[in-house]
Amino acid sequence: ANSGSSRHAGAISAALFLERFVPESTPWCHLDVYSWNDADRPGRPRGGEAQGLRAYLEFLRVRFGGNGE
Repeated sequence: ANSGSSRHAGAISAALFLERFVPESTPWCHLDVYSWNDADRPGRPRGGEAQGLRAYLEFLRVRFGGNGE
């Protein structure tokens, strides 16, 4: 469910909602990844976009030593 009149609820709204379900003793974070291009651009067609997600995954791989496979 969205919290406003636009389709963007906001990262803080989502994080505050999710926080209710995480035990206080559990470390966690909310990564709000907007993965959509609203308009066509050179090399980036309208539709799904995973650039931000790929950046997060690379950070996690480097930070925690995954092999990237």
